[in-house]
Amino acid sequence: MKFIIFLSIFSALSLKSQEIQGEDFKYGFLALAGPSSGTSIMGHAFLVFSKEKKNLISSVAYQFNVEGGEDKENEFKKESSWLRNPVKKVGELRKMVTSFLGSEKRFFVSRHNALSLIRIYNLEKRPVLLYRLSLSEQQVYELYQKTQQDFIERSTVEHFDYNFLSKNCLTMNLENINKVVDEHLQIDGFFQGKWYELKYLLDWGAYLRVAPLLMTAYLDKYPLTSDEEPIVWMPITFDLVHINASLEKYVDNLHFICNWEESNAQYVKKIVKRAEFRAKRPFLNFLKKMYDSCEATGQEKKRLYSMLIEDIYFQTFFPKDKLVVREFLPVEIF
Repeated sequence: MKFIIFLSIFSALSLKSQEIQGEDFKYGFLALAGPSSGTSIMGHAFLVFSKEKKNLISSVAYQFNVEGGEDKENEFKKESSWLRNPVKKVGELRKMVTSFLGSEKRFFVSRHNALSLIRIYNLEKRPVLLYRLSLSEQQVYELYQKTQQDFIERSTVEHFDYNFLSKNCLTMNLENINKVVDEHLQIDGFFQGKWYELKYLLDWGAYLRVAPLLMTAYLDKYPLTSDEEPIVWMPITFDLVHINASLEKYVDNLHFICNWEESNAQYVKKIVKRAEFRAKRPFLNFLKKMYDSCEATGQEKKRLYSMLIEDIYFQTFFPKDKLVVREFLPVEIF
């Protein structure tokens, strides 16, 4: 968190000096970061604006974040008993739940260099996915202006309107996106108003559209984000070397046993080291085809293939990708 605060201050000062104009940006991205503790337990979302499609050097990121918040639980415990005033206790219980969901926390917008922010999340071992929004340059400009306005307004006046369910880092960005697209492209399902907590209890499916971690499955079908595969930024750790070495070893052994063509074996070794590709269906289908064509007998090829797919499964982060990999396991491991 200290890194984020420092980065926010540094980025805000540097961006202010550069006087970045909204019309310079041609592309907009909805970014999803992996889970962390606290309010990011279900992941995090932010917007990225860039002058180029695949180069984020001259890009800026805006994220909604929370800080502060009072603990109402102790206040609830020290009040009179349920028997003395049950009606009051029901109101206090709802107030405590609402406080837990975040209404007592300051909800603000911070602005960063996009690459720097992504690297911060990667250092926290949190992958980041960037979904390019299929917007015109005019729509990107309008979205930038609305986000910039939120940044100015919430930097000037403190807001305490965060809510874990109905007003979080993802819903705020999606609401701004909805304002610049046609009605049939809008994402609906946000619960607002009184007793919205009970509405979520009755329809948990709606949470798929407000939890960043679960949003990936929806974005693959959402018209504004389904045209292209997301750009994946994976954490770089010392374990990565050992993971790749292990995967390569399985491939080498299968290559030796099955006598694969050298070009096919090199292709598999190349892709299996790429986290953004190895859990995708096209590669897994190719790998399965290679395995099925193996004429070697005995259990060794099955053992090696099973261990390779299992390793890919356990090194896959996103739930929707895990479900895909699971389909290719020759033996159920759960």
